[in-house]
Amino acid sequence: MIKKLLVCSALLLFFNFGFSQSTQPDEPFLLASEDIFEKIDLLGNRYLELGRFSGSILVEDGSTYYYNNFGKANYELDKGFDNTTAFKVGSLTELFTRAVFAELVRKEKISADRMVSHYLPEVKKELTLRQLIDHRSELQTIEEIKQAHPEAEYSAVSYANLSKVAEFQKSDLNYNLLKNVLEVASDRTYAELISELAEKIQLKNTFFDTPVSTELAQGYTYSYEGNEVVVQPSEEYDTSETFSSKSVKTTAADLLKLLKVFPEEELSMEGYLKSDGFSYSVIKNGKRMIIVLSNRRHPVTGEITEAVNALLDTGKCKLPLLRKEIKVDSRIIGEYAGSYALNPDMHLGVMVENDSLFVQMGPQKVHLKAQSPNQFYMEQRDSAIRFLRGPSGEVIAAELLDGFLTGKKIEKVNF
Repeated sequence: MIKKLLVCSALLLFFNFGFSQSTQPDEPFLLASEDIFEKIDLLGNRYLELGRFSGSILVEDGSTYYYNNFGKANYELDKGFDNTTAFKVGSLTELFTRAVFAELVRKEKISADRMVSHYLPEVKKELTLRQLIDHRSELQTIEEIKQAHPEAEYSAVSYANLSKVAEFQKSDLNYNLLKNVLEVASDRTYAELISELAEKIQLKNTFFDTPVSTELAQGYTYSYEGNEVVVQPSEEYDTSETFSSKSVKTTAADLLKLLKVFPEEELSMEGYLKSDGFSYSVIKNGKRMIIVLSNRRHPVTGEITEAVNALLDTGKCKLPLLRKEIKVDSRIIGEYAGSYALNPDMHLGVMVENDSLFVQMGPQKVHLKAQSPNQFYMEQRDSAIRFLRGPSGEVIAAELLDGFLTGKKIEKVNF
């Protein structure tokens, strides 16, 4: 575990798209109460106990520096994390690609306002590099094009030419196509460009191609047996289709260094790999940077990041409830029974049998176990229902929670 306070000096970050080099002191100074650290520890351990999170939380906010690991990098080998354990970081790869792009702009090898076809003449669509970087290309996603053209062999160029117009969409094809441009403009492979970037700004555990000696976290999915969390190694994404959109592996410490060389004062990204067991979130707001990396396939890292943000602002945040059954008065339970409208044509039935609450899900009747007087969880899945009352105290709605603090609200239509 690492929990430290760090005195941060002002750093010269970008200047004309250039990088400066910075490192963390070997022995940061301890300057303040550890109360905030204990609260972040509690937060991380709560999500770990629920099975939704396993990984790293890093915070730098002015003079405050916190870095801690939770869970294990490899459960089969019973191997914990250390500060060199790398994570697959999905779409955060785009930050590294943008940094490489900025360096090539500084060297006058590339221009954001040039057409993609200037570098890749085989691309038939009229696109600028800026449109790729800003996700304004109106290209379809790789999966959409694959479904429409199952016979077509994947390449960023051929898929770009096959793509239909898809307005207001963030396509993974944008950065894969940008990768091809970067390689042409620099006469380097993308892996070499990432390696050069890592050397320049002293990223010690960042790479595209995985070195044999590297400690890479295993990705996991999870389920429940009763209240016990069971993890399973996840499938792995196809690296031939991810490249500069999703394929960098790195650590929270290296991501912090990267955020420091970005010109943006505000930056927020989060997500998870649907075809691999990793999730991730970063926030940069001036001097405040929060990074959460997890080797669990669950889109909860953004929720953790927001909770840490709230802790820094107010000293308090919401914790998800434990999956432990409590006793609730049968009269209160009876008030939750009724019909709740998912939409005008579909209702969710909640009923009471033998002082226990059940929900009808298609042909299946699922037992709901109380984890608070108004929140009930499903034993075999990470889902719960929170019942909501109106100003007069009557039950007026339910909130459907799929592993989150907040979820979809549905109105009670049968009181």
